[in-house]
Amino acid sequence: MGQIGVIYATKTKHSQKLAEAIGRVLQVKAENVAASPTPRPADLLFIVGGIYAGKSLPELINYVESLQANQIKKAVLVTSSTSARR
Repeated sequence: MGQIGVIYATKTKHSQKLAEAIGRVLQVKAENVAASPTPRPADLLFIVGGIYAGKSLPELINYVESLQANQIKKAVLVTSSTSARR
């Protein structure tokens, strides 16, 4: 496959760990959207983020909304959620 990207947004660093594990396997650097990476064209883009109170982080939503339709051929959305309640 051609260009592969991995981006993430996190509060607890769990999404960072997931994104970095994906990046290691694919041999690409996972980028935190909080660092304001410039969206780059990709054949495959992994978007990693947690669900907090039923929502994604605003910075992740903003990053995804800034993507142009012709920049990304395929995307993979990876989410996780946890609760302290037992």
